[in-house]
Amino acid sequence: MSSVTHIDLNIKRINRLNYPGERKFMIVHSLDGILEPIRPEKLRYVMQELMSEVKQQHGIQQGDYILGLDSGGIVPGVTASLITKLPLYIAYKAELEIENKLNFYEPGSANPNVFVYNLPIQGRAIIIDDEIRTGRTIENCIMSFEMLEKDINSIVVPVESTKFNARKKVEELGYNLFSYGLHDF
Repeated sequence: MSSVTHIDLNIKRINRLNYPGERKFMIVHSLDGILEPIRPEKLRYVMQELMSEVKQQHGIQQGDYILGLDSGGIVPGVTASLITKLPLYIAYKAELEIENKLNFYEPGSANPNVFVYNLPIQGRAIIIDDEIRTGRTIENCIMSFEMLEKDINSIVVPVESTKFNARKKVEELGYNLFSYGLHDF
């Protein structure tokens, strides 16, 4: 974080009820609208901090774009798009009859197949999700991008777990991970 001010994201681990997927809990925080309403000023502040770090380390150039991952990455992705004025693409958990698509797997999810449609030929993606825990989803997303020879600027998440070394996985793949709040769940 580049700023002296730090906002507490109220990060918690909450068990899921009747969930058919592998991951029987969710990481929730004050930017996801689950335990409390999202405060726009808080969301804007956190995403401004993260996007400023991306700009300082990697630059943001013409042709770059934001990719918000379904579903938790959509709200921070929209916010980052508004801050940077970069176009926004969204990864959906719905396969559509569209030829130009990229897909990857989100382990632990009840609906693990994720699809991204009509990405530009050129430019770098700033991939945004709400949180990163083990890094497997982001790792799968990165591999799908690389298989299609799509460029990635960086990975941005408001919340990062330190327990499973997700940051190390992302960095070993050659990318930077920008996060704001940390937890050890």
